[in-house]
Amino acid sequence: MIEKFIMNSNNRIDSVKNKFRFRFTVIMAVFTFLFSGDTIVSTQRKTKADTKPVPRPCCVLGIASYIGKSAVVLEQICKTGTSMEMYFHTKDMAGTCVHPPSTVLLDQNGKRYTLLSSRGLPECSKGQLNDKPDIQFSWTFQSFGKEVKAFTLREVEDEVTLGMLYWIWEDVDVSHCKF
Repeated sequence: MIEKFIMNSNNRIDSVKNKFRFRFTVIMAVFTFLFSGDTIVSTQRKTKADTKPVPRPCCVLGIASYIGKSAVVLEQICKTGTSMEMYFHTKDMAGTCVHPPSTVLLDQNGKRYTLLSSRGLPECSKGQLNDKPDIQFSWTFQSFGKEVKAFTLREVEDEVTLGMLYWIWEDVDVSHCKF
C-alpha cells in the first residue's frame, strides 16, 4: 500500500512537472513573441528605408545674415507642394527665437508671403530663447510661383521683439532655382 501511494505520488509529481514545463514553455513563447518587437520594428524600418524618398525641388543658396561675428545662414529653399521650406543654421549665435508676425517674406513685386510654421527655434512670445550657438532650423512659407526671381526676407521689430537683433536677406536671387 505504501508502494502504491509512493507510485501515485511520483505520477502526480511527474504530472505536475509536465504541466509546469508546458505552462512555462507557453509563457516563455508568449514573452518571446511580445518582446521581440524590436526585431520586427527593425525589419519594418529596413523595409521603409529601402524605398526612395520622393524628390522635391530644392535650391541651395548659402547666404548669410551677419550680426557682428555671428551669422544666420539661409542654406536652401525647397518647394513642398503648396509651401516653400527654408532651411537655416546659426553660427556662434545663441539667444535666438522666432516671432511669426514679425517675420516678413516679400517677392520682387512686393507680394507678401505668410510664415506658416517654424521648426527648431522657440517662440519669442513665450519668453523662450535658444541657448545653443550653432543650430539648424526651418521656416515654412506660402509657396511662391515660378515668376518670382528674387525675394527679401526680414524680421521687423514689434512689441514682442523690441530691442532684439534682426536678420535680413535682401534681394536674394532665385532666378536660377528650378521650382
